Amino acid sequence: MLYRHTLRGRDQVAVWEDAHTGPFDTAGKGKSALLAAAYRSIKAEVYGQTEDQVIAVFHDFEKFFDTIDIPILIEKALELQFPVLDLALTIMQHLAPRVIQCDAFCSKPILVNRSILAGCRHSVALTRVLMLTRITKLNIEHPLVATDVCVDDTAMLTYGERQESLDNITRAVIDFANFAHSMHLKLSHKGVIVAKIHQDCKKLAFRLKQKGIKYQVNDSTRDLGISFANSPKGKRQLINQRTKNANKTGVKIQSLSSISRKAKLLFSGSGFPKFTWGFQVSGMSRMQWLKLETAAANITGIKKGRCRYPTLCIAYGPNGHPFARGIRELFVLV
Repeated sequence: MLYRHTLRGRDQVAVWEDAHTGPFDTAGKGKSALLAAAYRSIKAEVYGQTEDQVIAVFHDFEKFFDTIDIPILIEKALELQFPVLDLALTIMQHLAPRVIQCDAFCSKPILVNRSILAGCRHSVALTRVLMLTRITKLNIEHPLVATDVCVDDTAMLTYGERQESLDNITRAVIDFANFAHSMHLKLSHKGVIVAKIHQDCKKLAFRLKQKGIKYQVNDSTRDLGISFANSPKGKRQLINQRTKNANKTGVKIQSLSSISRKAKLLFSGSGFPKFTWGFQVSGMSRMQWLKLETAAANITGIKKGRCRYPTLCIAYGPNGHPFARGIRELFVLV
């Protein structure tokens, strides 16, 4: 608690971040992961309708925060003139002996020589220390391959003439893998390649495999929790699956509504975002919106009747009705 209060009372790291955030960094202040994924989605869909090839590679690190090499982190922080006092306080906290608690029993202290704590206020700043210089260099050396990073989620996208695009992204991915190796970070085999022409996915995966880099090949994937595909049909698969999984949350909130009026706050703050996250990119059918409206009505005690729409507007506010809120969020993103 003392450490957290200390961080809240200091703004040196925030000032440093403002001065060390590249245009490719989508986790900075005032930036949006949803917007970044939307841009990539638009490019894939637009260029997917032309004669150009579109190839995207989504990298994935194995236990990124748990495998960060502290000496390398300190070296990079000093190179980028990271505030020294904040660095010292943060490293002491992250490398402090840790204790596992279970049923009021405590384990012996465990000494930690690697990793940083993901929930720390400075965690994102520390990942920026590691990634900033190299991602900037990648974008300069490979101008035809856009490399974006959101904390540890890194995506590469290129489009253009088929063979040229394939060659460009091959070189960029190999350079990225070399960078990860130099940082003692390990790329996971969960990384995915998506391309307009599926055959080129396999070619790229084969080329990378020869270099010891393994990636999966797919027609669609998750991009910061949003569907990425070259066609609207591929994008809707994830939103359909998310809606299906969120039904359980809706049922729980409905059961709470019979004993608590605060259930509608749970719906607004938890249920609605879970049902609709990414719909601005993937799209939702009118039928899905009606189901969401029905779930909201059940929470406010309206089972059936003509007054459902006005009652929901009163209960959730004119912009809080599920469909009205969805339209508003769509316009905000646009």
